[in-house]
Amino acid sequence: MYNSFMKKKLLSLNCIILTLFCQISLCSFVLISMNSANADAISGRQIAAITKNCGTIKQTLQTVRTSDTRARTYLGSYYEKIYSGFIVPLNLRLTRNNTPKSELTDLQVEFSNRRTAFNDDYINYQRSLEELANYDCAAHPSDFYGLLKVVREKRNTMVQDVAKMREVILSYVEQVKGLKNGTE
Repeated sequence: MYNSFMKKKLLSLNCIILTLFCQISLCSFVLISMNSANADAISGRQIAAITKNCGTIKQTLQTVRTSDTRARTYLGSYYEKIYSGFIVPLNLRLTRNNTPKSELTDLQVEFSNRRTAFNDDYINYQRSLEELANYDCAAHPSDFYGLLKVVREKRNTMVQDVAKMREVILSYVEQVKGLKNGTE
């Protein structure tokens, strides 16, 4: 009887928390939407600055494209070395020795999925950046600014992808350390 009573109380508490969470989320969504609607408007001063500095902006975008391409090449080869030189051989060796570790296999799959997402997101980002770099910012500064916001969002996605890849790598290393120390 006591367990049944506690389960009902716990269920009621969970429902209240879920309701509050939904209300807070809805309020936050409305406020963010209202603020972003105001933030989307570009001021006359921003339009003038984009028009006046269009040449400099385009040069800067070319520099960003070049440095991002180098970073992507470096990260891509780094991820490939980790995957094909460390993760896959270790998991295969453990499997051959009849001591597979499901945590390591799961991390291998997650690493592969995140690497694919990283590659896809980079391609999308690079295409948007190229479109932005080729756009006539002097003739259409408002549209240029809209494209710039899209590129920034895609670049933030890339930053998040790299952080997630780092987390997976660190998790794998921790699992291997545990395996080495005999705790896993």
